[in-house]
Amino acid sequence: MKHAFIEVSEHLFHLSFLFLFTLSTLILWLHDFALVKEGEKR
Repeated sequence: MKHAFIEVSEHLFHLSFLFLFTLSTLILWLHDFALVKEGEKR
């Protein structure tokens, strides 16, 4: 039982890491996109 719990927590850890990585990439991409839009306005 304990072994399965360790596997699950490792899996969740990888998932959350992947989620954070995707989120930060998305935020950076949106930030760049907003900057480009601002540049077009001027």
